[in-house]
Amino acid sequence: MISPDAQSFIASDPQGVRYIYPIGGGEARTIPSINDDRERVVGWSSDGHSVYVQRYDELLIRVFRVDIVTGRKEPFKEIAPADPAGIYESVIRLTPDGKPYLYQLGRELSTLYLVDGLK
Repeated sequence: MISPDAQSFIASDPQGVRYIYPIGGGEARTIPSINDDRERVVGWSSDGHSVYVQRYDELLIRVFRVDIVTGRKEPFKEIAPADPAGIYESVIRLTPDGKPYLYQLGRELSTLYLVDGLK
C-alpha cells in the first residue's frame, strides 16, 4: 500500500510483521502497536502520518487510526452489519480522509431440515 506522497509503502514479512519501506531505498521500519494477526492495514490517512487498521473481532468491524511514528492507536469507526446471520468475513476500504468508506461482507447461509417419522 503506497503512501499519499508516494515516498513509501507498507508490506508484511513472512511472519506477518508490518513494515514501512522507503521507495527511494533505505531502512525499513516497523509500525508500532500493529502486532496482532487479527489486524490489517486498510489505508493511509491523507496527511501520511497515520494508517487505518481494521481489527477482526467477531462480527463487528473495528477501524483504528494508528500514528506510524508513536504507535498511538485510537478508535476511528465501528460498523455492525444489520443482519449478522452467516457472516464469516469482512473487508473495509476508506478514503484518505476516512469519511467515505465501503465494506464487503462474506456470508454463507444454509438450511437445516429436520425430518421426523422416518424408519
